[in-house]
Amino acid sequence: EAALDVTKLVDQLAEAKRPRQAVGIWQTTDGPALSYGYFIAKNKKLTIMATIPDTKKHVAVGLEITF
Repeated sequence: EAALDVTKLVDQLAEAKRPRQAVGIWQTTDGPALSYGYFIAKNKKLTIMATIPDTKKHVAVGLEITF
């Protein structure tokens, strides 16, 4: 009888299929905004947001943690 533990391999495959980037369209009090996010770790995403077309109205950078 033999046993093979593939838990680590399954976890790696699931992580590889996870999206690494995200884009968004927002409506803020300063007007419409676009955002771009990049997953820097398994559950952490760095996001940059700016109002369009006037980026001087509202620009933000944030770290989002997903559960």
